[in-house]
Amino acid sequence: MFDSELQGRPVTMKKARKTVNIAGRGGTSFQPILSFFRENTKIYDGLIIFTDGYAPEPDVDAGIKRRTVWVCTNKETYETHRNWMISRGRCCYINE
Repeated sequence: MFDSELQGRPVTMKKARKTVNIAGRGGTSFQPILSFFRENTKIYDGLIIFTDGYAPEPDVDAGIKRRTVWVCTNKETYETHRNWMISRGRCCYINE
């Protein structure tokens, strides 16, 4: 969970969860979460980012790109941001 910085501790998803508490809102920068992931790739094997996409495009190296999925909040957001997201991992949207 992040906005312009990391918020709280990472949530592991080894088992299904019915609820997840979310922290952080607005002022988004993807760089803090990508930097955290880069520094902890021995602990985490993938990164899923749920986003509206409205933030500066982050720097993503090849190793992280292969293990990152950008999940857009809707088709419109996906169509607006998919070009830069696809160049930094995989990208999809939630069908409403």
